[in-house]
Amino acid sequence: MKLKFHLFLCLIFISGLFANAQRPVPFKSEFTYFQPPSNFLSESGTFSVNASLVYEEEVKEQLVLYEAEMEEWKALPAKEKLKRRAIDKGNLPENKYFPTIHGEERITRGIQIEGLEISDDAAANVTITVNKPITSSSARKVDINGNKLWKIDVNTNISIDIVITDDKGLKEAFSFDGSHTETDAENFEGKLAGRGVNANTQQKVEKRQFPNAERKALDNALSNLGLFLSNRYGFMNKSMTTQIYTLRAKKKNYDAITLAARSLVGGYGLQMQPENAEKFEGTLLKAIDVFNAELEEYIPMNKKARISDAAATFLYLNIAEAYLWLQDFGKCKQALAEYANIQVLSEKSGSSNFAANFNGTDYQAHSNRLNGLQADLEMRYSQIK
Repeated sequence: MKLKFHLFLCLIFISGLFANAQRPVPFKSEFTYFQPPSNFLSESGTFSVNASLVYEEEVKEQLVLYEAEMEEWKALPAKEKLKRRAIDKGNLPENKYFPTIHGEERITRGIQIEGLEISDDAAANVTITVNKPITSSSARKVDINGNKLWKIDVNTNISIDIVITDDKGLKEAFSFDGSHTETDAENFEGKLAGRGVNANTQQKVEKRQFPNAERKALDNALSNLGLFLSNRYGFMNKSMTTQIYTLRAKKKNYDAITLAARSLVGGYGLQMQPENAEKFEGTLLKAIDVFNAELEEYIPMNKKARISDAAATFLYLNIAEAYLWLQDFGKCKQALAEYANIQVLSEKSGSSNFAANFNGTDYQAHSNRLNGLQADLEMRYSQIK
């Protein structure tokens, strides 16, 4: 009987916790926002781009020697070729591979900086230098319908160096890498003794697949470069998904918070519509006023309060986010500081952590994202003032 009585008391206690706890209810908002450059490249909005290969002359010289070597190889009798293939499997001229000599247009055609245009006579410039590819290959055992066969993977790594000069002559230098592994479609029998495939077979596959792996590795390096250039120097429209919170608890009314939060779901999307600039600002400021009015009832470290640590946590996240998109970075930082103070208090009461576990809400990740965005956007907007 005592055990049943204790269980009964525990159930009453737990139900009391749930009755008092505020549960965050997140609304999802998806919208586009403007990101200025972190570094200003060109007053005229234009830049030029050029490219070169470190290894071009070296490969050209090697190809001249290779042509002579191939002429000698072709002139050999069939028996001599068979002998060479048996004795010198890893050094046959017919299997030699040379890096591709890319034209400048092949390298520069994919380089774009969002919001800027390419002009040959622009003062700002992006210079790209492609380094010699590093190639390798390996054989691995596979089981195909019970048969032990071998696949050959060929890999290429390419690094590119860039020098960026702004329209005032200031220079920056960076490096980017790209890699790609190409698996040959053919399956191979292994050596009669030992592991793997013979050197002649592996080199044939290398010659066949290295150009594909090299091309894709270069594309990957240039793609990484393009993303970097736009993010650093471009005027970008970026997508954002965020959450706006209302609250839910038994015997407590949060209708005003719910209406304000819902208004922000569509309100954030107005920021990219110049004709709705006034409506955008008014919608966000009105919602902030509602959240601040609710915070007047905040009682720290009191789980039973209508606005407890848990409720205040999410209201301050709402306020910080709204001020972020209003570009009022000072008030955004102030709201985030209030949020941080509550987390210190809630470590003693536990109420904020308790509430945040509901509905998959990760309030700490949201705070971290807002802190990062606030610092980044404030820095970027200072570049264009």
